[in-house]
Amino acid sequence: LEMVHSDVNFMAPVTFTESGQLIDVGHRPSSSGGISLVRFELSASGQVLDSTMVPGPDPKEIGQFTVTTPGQSRYFFYQPFAPRHLVAHGPSGRWASGIGSMYSLRLHVGLATHIIAGETVPVPLSEGERDRAEQQIAADAARAGKRPAQLPYGVPATKPPVRAAFFDSAGRLWVEKNVIDGSPRIADLWDENGALVQRVAWPADISLEPPAWIGEDWGLGIRRDSLGVQYVARVRF
Repeated sequence: LEMVHSDVNFMAPVTFTESGQLIDVGHRPSSSGGISLVRFELSASGQVLDSTMVPGPDPKEIGQFTVTTPGQSRYFFYQPFAPRHLVAHGPSGRWASGIGSMYSLRLHVGLATHIIAGETVPVPLSEGERDRAEQQIAADAARAGKRPAQLPYGVPATKPPVRAAFFDSAGRLWVEKNVIDGSPRIADLWDENGALVQRVAWPADISLEPPAWIGEDWGLGIRRDSLGVQYVARVRF
């Protein structure tokens, strides 16, 4: 089936509804003049049966800023270690959304919506993370023809509480929390009723976000070495 939107560079997991319709995810212009993320439910012939707009944050909530150069060129920059817009797509048509600045997500399962909330503590940036952030800001400023202090963002003191959100093949929502640099990654697992069922830890250098795959007790993650080369890593929980 062809996509029903023009967002050819957008990546989202391939999922289906409980009745077998394909979920196609992409951005489309909104009625307000902006861009909205939409979940389209398609029939076997590619007809749009239903669509759901995923609520999006204000750009500043996720550290996105527009900077105009002296020559009136416009750049879109992201603050290092800013909160992310969290959107996860799972099996049987379930999905979740939130913002990484708080441990509070909306889990949609059929007609039901559950509020997922957890405890967090502030996680400070390490010296290495702060150095990388300062280097990124210096590079952004150079592109815009400005000094780093002239940009509308700086290096935050702490990381957002939530790093990522994604589903496993059993339909459990994984909420990955930020941790101290170099520490094992950790995530809370929530079932379809919005109940916390498990906490999992795995090596710091392995990502389990899509396009990784997670089963009930093992997964295929992505490991990146010091040269940036990526490998598939099998992880047992």
